[in-house]
Amino acid sequence: MAIQFGRNAYIQTAEETTYGTASSGSYTAMRLISSSLQKTIERSRKTHLNQGNAGFVRSTFDAFNITGGNITAPLHYAGNGDILLAALGSVSSSAGPAPYVHTFTPTANLPSLTIVFQRGASNSGSGVGRKEEFKGCVVSQLTISCAAGEEATFSAEIIAQDSSARADATTDTFPATARSVLHHQLSSNKLSWNGTTNYEVRSFEIVIDNKIERRNNLGSQLTAQPNTSDVKEVRMTVTMDLDSEQFYDDFITTPTAVDGDAVLVMTGTNNDQMTFTIFNAVIEEYSDAVTTFGRTEATVTFLGTIDASGNEAIKIEMQNDNASPI
Repeated sequence: MAIQFGRNAYIQTAEETTYGTASSGSYTAMRLISSSLQKTIERSRKTHLNQGNAGFVRSTFDAFNITGGNITAPLHYAGNGDILLAALGSVSSSAGPAPYVHTFTPTANLPSLTIVFQRGASNSGSGVGRKEEFKGCVVSQLTISCAAGEEATFSAEIIAQDSSARADATTDTFPATARSVLHHQLSSNKLSWNGTTNYEVRSFEIVIDNKIERRNNLGSQLTAQPNTSDVKEVRMTVTMDLDSEQFYDDFITTPTAVDGDAVLVMTGTNNDQMTFTIFNAVIEEYSDAVTTFGRTEATVTFLGTIDASGNEAIKIEMQNDNASPI
């Protein structure tokens, strides 16, 4: 038997027209850092009292098909559009010519993806690994983060309906314009908060929590199309060397909280740019404990809300030379 290796693992994504039906459209290949996507069958003990004489369970039944997992990958200026669309719900693109700006904004109902997980390579003569196709993939939570000295990454929690039997993997090519978002590419404006720019930050983390849950019904082991079960939330947490009291002052202002937009812009080569806007944010948490002889670190968490113009908490703009937002 050939041993399987994680090297050369990647995913391919495409938006589904019908939930749970594998997409027949073109797929986009994305590089991976890790993936825990798999199918799990829940097996439960039958509840009757007629068990073994020594007290062991006599039989079980299959309950639900729990398919899904996590995808962690590098964030790119192009090629991650399917994930952003699945996490937010809507995208619009500017007219040409290049550069094109693809604007991802939230909607109530989220699209589903088909994700083909190419599971790497093997030590067989051909080196071919295995693949598994996941259908009905909905992004429950998306985290985008970057720290000084690192490349930006995204981590998506996926709830899927089902997967197909594993088969021999295939090869694909990655988009030529899928260039990495890197830590030193934070724009000269640094962090912008409530109209003031140039706040230096050491790291940021954006978490979009769609509060998605499975929908289990009689008659099927598979989930129906998952939907939101609670109020959606988006937060951005930044860490910085404490050099301004502005964030603390805004945090403790009461009885009316200070609100404003929090904006980060990453600018790469060519026409690459990615802008994260947290609308009408309030500072939900703040900490600047003194615990060392060295620099004091401040951690600020912004909670996005709906602004007076109806903007819903977050907007992600991806600028590149591609007419397609994917």
